[in-house]
Amino acid sequence: PPTEEIRANLNAKWRGHVNKSERSNFVVKSGSAEDLFQSFVKNHRELIEERGFKTTVTPELLQALQDAFDEKQKMRIYLAYIEGELVASTLMVRYGNVCEYLAGNLAPAGRKFGTGQGLLWQAIVDMKELGCVRLDVSGMDPIATPKGIYDFKNGLKPEPYRMSGELEANGWNIFS
Repeated sequence: PPTEEIRANLNAKWRGHVNKSERSNFVVKSGSAEDLFQSFVKNHRELIEERGFKTTVTPELLQALQDAFDEKQKMRIYLAYIEGELVASTLMVRYGNVCEYLAGNLAPAGRKFGTGQGLLWQAIVDMKELGCVRLDVSGMDPIATPKGIYDFKNGLKPEPYRMSGELEANGWNIFS
């Protein structure tokens, strides 16, 4: 659907945060340049350490992924600044015409202005302009996902899906 329709279908509170962030006149730096990626990784590492956050999306994993991608596949980084201070960051990855919100970070100063929502909204618009037709919000389980992250992603009104669990074939030796 057109960008205007997507925005109109966001949760009203989430859309209000986007509006608030736009009034804050935050400045965005975006792209796939190495310096932007390193700023994201540094910000991500600080968030994990400060909050004692448990995640499989570690700075080391992100670095390994970025190093493995060729130039056209590099992840896209979005950094939001208010008065020169980094207040939010978002990392997007593309798979053909699908994009995934892989990770995001938000400082208290950014929360005050709804910058997390505003920055992700800018990333969504950008990804759409780059030809993406679907967005995967990446890991949103009502039990396993921390409430704040779940509520943030839920504001996009995503269509839930569940992947199958892992299966083991006990007693089978398929390699002999």
